[in-house]
Amino acid sequence: MSYVPFSDSVEKEHPGEALTFSEIVGAMRHIAEIVNDRSRNAFRSVHAKSHCLLKAEMTVRNDIAPPFQQGLFQAGAGYPIIMRFSTNLAMCCRTVFPVRGDSR
Repeated sequence: MSYVPFSDSVEKEHPGEALTFSEIVGAMRHIAEIVNDRSRNAFRSVHAKSHCLLKAEMTVRNDIAPPFQQGLFQAGAGYPIIMRFSTNLAMCCRTVFPVRGDSR
């Protein structure tokens, strides 16, 4: 198996990608309108409540395969990170379902 190093030349728009993007934007706008109608205040419509902030260090494993050592992912590289855990939209808004997976 051979791997292709990332470059702008390998990034191609897939058929239907623009439509998917448009549908996601529409769903997020719909969620924002529901939140606005309920609260009449400037609340964020998604990821509205943080439950935890985590300060940590991310270290790239030393045994990462050479084809994956691109950009930030150089063997042994380390980076400070801050991670926020927040309410999943379905937990706070029973009539609207999350657009994409987990909120972390």
